[in-house]
Amino acid sequence: MKKFILLIFPVILLSCQHKKKAEMHYREGLTHLTALQYDDAIESFSQAVEFDKYHARAFFSRGLSYSAMANYEPAYKDLQQALNINPLMPEAHLEIGKIQLKRYRPNYQGAIKSYTRALDINQNYAEAYLHRGILRGEMMETESAIIDLGKAISLKPDQPEAYFYRAKNYERSGKMPDAINNLNKAIELKNDYGEAYNLKGLIHLRLGNYRHAAADFDQAVNLMEKPGKEYYNLGFSKSKINDHRGALAAYNVSLELAPGIAITHFERGNTWEKLGNMKQACSDWKKAADIGNPFAMEKYRAACEN
Repeated sequence: MKKFILLIFPVILLSCQHKKKAEMHYREGLTHLTALQYDDAIESFSQAVEFDKYHARAFFSRGLSYSAMANYEPAYKDLQQALNINPLMPEAHLEIGKIQLKRYRPNYQGAIKSYTRALDINQNYAEAYLHRGILRGEMMETESAIIDLGKAISLKPDQPEAYFYRAKNYERSGKMPDAINNLNKAIELKNDYGEAYNLKGLIHLRLGNYRHAAADFDQAVNLMEKPGKEYYNLGFSKSKINDHRGALAAYNVSLELAPGIAITHFERGNTWEKLGNMKQACSDWKKAADIGNPFAMEKYRAACEN
């Protein structure tokens, strides 16, 4: 018996030492991951799982690091390994769901299943409701999306994205006041939310509230990167309130950021016409017609070929 104890004691001691080293490397990895030093994080997490092949959190965190570098296949394998070790990790199911949408061939149903598994484990997981709601909206499951996003908001009311995506689904359902209320809440929580201003502008445009639309697009163009479409929206809304010079300025910037767009040339041509500059109007209509806009061709033939 004594001999058996003497033989097993070094094994236990070595195992404890390995676990301590694994935890040390895991902590180092978390520091690197927080600092967005993904290569260093992967190296540290790899050392952690070398010392402890059952360290689920290390596999999970290495998966996050790979995913942050858009290296989705090893990320998926690591996250799956984390679940093999500990199937009750809702965050691993959530991340697998995200990766299923980023791979070469997105798997929407697979992502839904992963988000649902996360919620089966933790029914109060706001982020899982958020991502499932966003995806259901993209799949045009509008009512289910609104329900999921509502649950995300009830669990975590300070998520501007949840209000934004619920607004998108309300807009799809034709519930414009609800959509605007949700967008206002999203902007209240995140005052530089350019996409929310732009969507609110589009809704006001549909409702014929052109001054409100112009004010929203004016905010959007200052908050979004390369806002070519948003400048077009601004120009169109300004033309609706007879601010033709403002519309012209917006269309000019739109075409600088997104050249060769037929509808922008067409509407800028209409604006030049209202400003009394038929030479410039005909030039824009011709460009729009050459790109393939049939309405521009009609305008050009009627006003410019005589």
